[in-house]
Amino acid sequence: MGLVKQLTCALCGVSFQFKGRTRAKYCVACRKIAQRRRSYEHRVKTGSIKHPGVGSGGAQFGTANHQWKGGVHIKYTGNYRKRCFRVWDRRCVICGCTSRICVHHIDGDVHNYKLRNLVPLCHRCHWAVHGHRKLSRRVLERRLFELWLDGRSKIAEKIGNAEKPIRGEGAE
Repeated sequence: MGLVKQLTCALCGVSFQFKGRTRAKYCVACRKIAQRRRSYEHRVKTGSIKHPGVGSGGAQFGTANHQWKGGVHIKYTGNYRKRCFRVWDRRCVICGCTSRICVHHIDGDVHNYKLRNLVPLCHRCHWAVHGHRKLSRRVLERRLFELWLDGRSKIAEKIGNAEKPIRGEGAE
């Protein structure tokens, strides 16, 4: 019937069998990779991709990003998520869940990266605090601390100063 050939993949170097008249260059796993690469190179060559190599995954900020729409450029202050997880465990402070953890800004200001303003919440609890709407700072704080009863003392404890009141409360 068909002639079975023993070939070597040009990409990974693994030996594979090929049945047929033409000579295959790639194994089954590498064939898709090579096809994607050829497709990408063709789209760059024909102009379908205007800025090759530029992604939207945080590699470029401000006007260098291909999705820049104008506006105010906020200075990047480092990875606040990593800093938050150095202080807190990677679990929700309300329910203790360890999946789909995000960092919540207590006062609602997404540009306030201070550790006393960051707590880890799971997606469900974060949803419960925000409730799909843009809320005032006081309402966000109140909702968070209604769900998380010992929240204020835990935040003060985690930032290393349990005696100091959080955000000026109790300083009257």
